[in-house]
Amino acid sequence: MHPAAHSQMVSLVMDVLPEREAGLLVGSRQLPLLAARMQNIRENNSHTPLPST
Repeated sequence: MHPAAHSQMVSLVMDVLPEREAGLLVGSRQLPLLAARMQNIRENNSHTPLPST
């Protein structure tokens, strides 16, 4: 994962999840998989904006 993309994903996760859960996700090896899945969803549904929180 590119460092800039990683930083953006970490910021997004920290904004959405509680601190403990965000820390667990950011520290896991699954984060790049989640980032890739989110990118695929974003590209396939580009006409549908992501819901804001």
